[in-house]
Formats: sequence, structure tokens, C-alpha cells
Amino acid sequence: MQATSTTDTIVTGVLTGVLSSFVASLVFIWFINRIRPIFRISNYIARNVSGDGLVTYRVKFINKTRYRAHDIRVSLFRVTPNRAVGDHRENDLHSFIKVPLSKEHIEFLAPFNRSKSDRDAFYAARVRVMEDMKSEWRERNTYYRLEVSGHHSISGTRWCVIKEFANANSIVDGEFYHGADLRVDRTSPGIRPFE
Repeated sequence: MQATSTTDTIVTGVLTGVLSSFVASLVFIWFINRIRPIFRISNYIARNVSGDGLVTYRVKFINKTRYRAHDIRVSLFRVTPNRAVGDHRENDLHSFIKVPLSKEHIEFLAPFNRSKSDRDAFYAARVRVMEDMKSEWRERNTYYRLEVSGHHSISGTRWCVIKEFANANSIVDGEFYHGADLRVDRTSPGIRPFE
């Protein structure tokens, strides 16, 4: 009778240990997920034509966490799927061409602040694309892929957010609104529509 109670005690101890480890792992994953950088990327690419005819394209993203994000990396790729035939089946191979940006590294973005008194909006960033996207978007199956990644200031976790712009309809004439608004102001002065 003594051996059975000892075996029951050992089994109970092992099950309790496994269960508590599992619960602790879930809590840890939830906690890490809560303190990671959260970036929101606009669905649009803003296009502006200056008085002297210079065309500029910009993308915008914001830090939506209540903490600073630092060491932000921004990359834009022009992606073209290519068909490759081999071994009696067709595969898609993607060619990635890196597009130069005005800023590919940003030291930090401030914590998100939706207050109307925040005139600086250091939680938001606009980055200029250094190529004529409209003329480069000549192939029907080509698309652009924007990647934004950064570290959370407290946890140190790095997170990457990807936005794909499927076609030239993503380009909107205008300038981005200030602050948290990710839409494009189509009534900005100096805007000329596509030719």
C-alpha cells in the first residue's frame, strides 16, 4: 500500500510540474507578444508633383505601442514573379530588386500619442522612395513589398511588418495627413494628377 501512494505522489508531482511549465510558457508567450513593436503601414503610396515637375513618392508607417521602438529598418522591394519549369511542374520564382529609400534606418520612433496637443508626432515616419514607381510598375504581375522592423525599447524583441502593394492603384496623388492618420490628403497644394 505504501508503494502505491509513493507512485501516486510522484505522478502527481510530475503532472503538476508539466502543467505549471505549460501555463508559464503560455504566460511568457502572451507577455512577449504584448511587448513587441507594433507598426501600422499605410495602404497607400502618396505621390506629389512639385512646381518644377519633380515627382516624389512616399510611404508612411507609425509606431502603435505605448513604448519607444528603436533601430527601425525600412526596406522596399520591387518583386516580379517568374515562371520556372522543371521536373514536370511549374514553380514561381520571385526576383527581388531593392528600391533605394531616403531613410533605410531610423534611430527611434516615440511612443504612440493620439493627443491633439501632440504637434510633433514623433511616432510616425514618412520615407521617400528614390525611384519613379509609376514607370517601374510596368509589368502587370510586379508588386512592391515594404518591410518595417524594429526593437521594442523594454523587451528588446524585434518584430517585422510586411505590406505588399499589389498594383499601381495603391498610388494616390497627395500628401499624407499629419500624425496617426494613414490616409492621403488629396487636396494638398501643389498636387497634379497623373499624366
